[in-house]
Amino acid sequence: MRGEKISYGTLSTSRVWPLFCDFSEQVSASNDDGVLRPDLTVRLPNGAFLVVDSKVPLSAYLRMQELDDAAAREAELKGHVKAVQAHVKALADKRYWALFDDAPDFVVMFVPGESFLADALRAEPGLVDEAMRQRVVIASPMSLMALLLTIARGWQKNSIG
Repeated sequence: MRGEKISYGTLSTSRVWPLFCDFSEQVSASNDDGVLRPDLTVRLPNGAFLVVDSKVPLSAYLRMQELDDAAAREAELKGHVKAVQAHVKALADKRYWALFDDAPDFVVMFVPGESFLADALRAEPGLVDEAMRQRVVIASPMSLMALLLTIARGWQKNSIG
């Protein structure tokens, strides 16, 4: 987890996702701003796609973990929250949902560790609501797993019915 951003490989190389969802990596889509490549597009039962981004900046959080001084840790935590908020805005501005037919009107921002999100929410309790207002759903590993399992159940129900 070095560096400014976690690569999509952190999400996509998991051996779990392919077991219960149909997804593609780095699918290209174009808009007026050029070509965009979300990390994952998950195929939904109705033929639509759910877009998942996994490039959350974590450098401030990782620096915070190295510090003993409470004030310095708090400053890095605030930096982490600002970085997450900036990434939410960047994803909202990309409007991935407009690039794929029948896509839900939001994008999923995958945060690759429960603690990355929990600490950000401790510092900024309104973070999830703020993201939702911008059509960004923040998902930790557990909540993304639940979301993908729900999609898989939709596929099962669709194929039975």
